[in-house]
Amino acid sequence: MLLESSGMKSESEFIAPDRLMAAVDALYLAQEELGDFGLPRYPPDLMGQPHQPAAFTDFTRHEIEEATFFLARLGLIQGIVQRRDDREGAS
Repeated sequence: MLLESSGMKSESEFIAPDRLMAAVDALYLAQEELGDFGLPRYPPDLMGQPHQPAAFTDFTRHEIEEATFFLARLGLIQGIVQRRDDREGAS
């Protein structure tokens, strides 16, 4: 079991690499689907909204969040705000 105290994700938060890449693909498909409007600064905020891209349907918010942060770490998307937990603490 992965330990939270060591900075590693718990097993319930782990996303298999192929699932992460599928969620990354969903972000790109969502970008195409939204056209000129494009993705918002924090794409997971589209989850559960009336204008949620169809590409997100098979994914959890957590999976879309992790895909978003993955692309941000690679420098492929800019302007990603901090994690939801951090944003909620700032309120």
